[in-house]
Amino acid sequence: MVAVLHTRLFVITLSAELLLLCISPIVFAQSSEFQFDHLTTKDGLSHNEVLAIYHDSRGFMWFGTREGLNRYDGHTIKTYGNIRGDTTSLLSNKAWDIREDRNGNLWIAGEALHKYDRDNDNFVRYSPDPDNPRRPHGWVRRFCERVWDTGR
Repeated sequence: MVAVLHTRLFVITLSAELLLLCISPIVFAQSSEFQFDHLTTKDGLSHNEVLAIYHDSRGFMWFGTREGLNRYDGHTIKTYGNIRGDTTSLLSNKAWDIREDRNGNLWIAGEALHKYDRDNDNFVRYSPDPDNPRRPHGWVRRFCERVWDTGR
């Protein structure tokens, strides 16, 4: 009786060890699927201090910094910023929040609120005072906090 019990215990232990041996390469192989790339200004990022990160519905990673908005496709970084005299560029280089609405429109908050025009690869600016778009810019933060936090 004791010999049968030891045999069963040995078979169960051996089976468990074989199962772990077979599963462990799968578990370790899965962990190598995740890769983290540390992006810096050397890679094309406009500034190393990132204020906002967003992964959009098309697979792009967007990074808002003090010196511009950056779109990363997994290989290259494209930087957007203010171009003096170009009303389809960002009003300023600072981008402190990035969101996407239900229709797939990408919104960038900085000194003004911007909607990214994917077809033309530029921006539409929204400002409470078109004659003086930089003042006051606190409305952008208040608007975004209200809309983005409540969904209204």
